[in-house]
Amino acid sequence: MIIEKTYLCPIIGSGTHEDPRRPRLADVPIEKSWYMVELGKFKGKDWALVSVVAEETDHNTLSLETDEVLFAFKKIPQIDATKLELLKGKFPKLLEKWEIVKKCWVSFQEKTGKEE
Repeated sequence: MIIEKTYLCPIIGSGTHEDPRRPRLADVPIEKSWYMVELGKFKGKDWALVSVVAEETDHNTLSLETDEVLFAFKKIPQIDATKLELLKGKFPKLLEKWEIVKKCWVSFQEKTGKEE
């Protein structure tokens, strides 16, 4: 089943044609589509909220191969209230940016993964 999940992820890449800026999870070797909204800098790294549309089993691979934080699934936050408050302190526009991510319509194999 193709589903969409949103992750909190560091951004990698220098921004050149050969090394574009992208979420670190973009380099995980699974078939997927993604959409990124930058959050800002924290501890010397740029961070983003990333909506990923992929097979459910590939999301499991994604979480095993990276230390990305699952932020939301089916538009429902998957982190506890304490951690959410900490993230809002680090990224003051977090909830505003999440609203943007929730409205994105990235698709994979002609499916959005939102309600399918």
